[in-house]
Amino acid sequence: MTATASTPTAIDVNRRPTRLSGAAAVLLAMTALAAVAVLGELDRSGIVWVTLFVEGVGLTLLALGRGLRTKDQGVAGHAVTATGLVVVAVSFGLAVTEPSDVGVRVWLLVGTVAAFLVAVAVVPVVDRWSRRVLKVGASLLFVSVLLGGLVSLGPLSTLLVGAVAALLVWDVGEHAIGLGEQLGRTAPTTRVELTHLAASLFVGAVAVAVGLLVSGLGTPTLSFPSFVVLVLAMVLFGVALRN
Repeated sequence: MTATASTPTAIDVNRRPTRLSGAAAVLLAMTALAAVAVLGELDRSGIVWVTLFVEGVGLTLLALGRGLRTKDQGVAGHAVTATGLVVVAVSFGLAVTEPSDVGVRVWLLVGTVAAFLVAVAVVPVVDRWSRRVLKVGASLLFVSVLLGGLVSLGPLSTLLVGAVAALLVWDVGEHAIGLGEQLGRTAPTTRVELTHLAASLFVGAVAVAVGLLVSGLGTPTLSFPSFVVLVLAMVLFGVALRN
């Protein structure tokens, strides 16, 4: 009798973005929009909070639907995902129709679309192009922050806090995708993720504090030179985060 050598069975590793950093990226995206709304006083009627709440519900349903689909509950997963997409679409409709100011409408629509793309990248709703979708979402979020600052013409802190949060979305989202690709979604990465998140938040807080300190030495309102300097500073900050 000849012994038959057994071949090792390949283990199917879930390479999707990690949960903790992915959730943090989405929360940071919503925080960026909320910061601009509060600091720029763009939500006098309360519709911004309603829109963000509705979108948050929709994004949560998308995540739940994705989770059900990975547990071989395809019918329920697709149903929940479809419901989430409808709820997100409702938030887009609120952004377009409810604010009385056209500038606020444009800002809110761009911001909600950006947050949706970030969620699509890190949940992910689709299994491909996570990095590309994240870059587009983070870029749109940054644009929405700049639009919010221009619409409100408020203090420099409006742009500063929102822009730092937008760049942290990119950093934390990239970390979620990278860890998922290298170690897998189910690997014990909580400590690594928390360490990276804490370090990124610390750097962001320092950037905001320094920016507020510098702005306090001059005019507190947003001038065009301040706007240009802030854009350049945020670009350099984003490059530093990724190196």
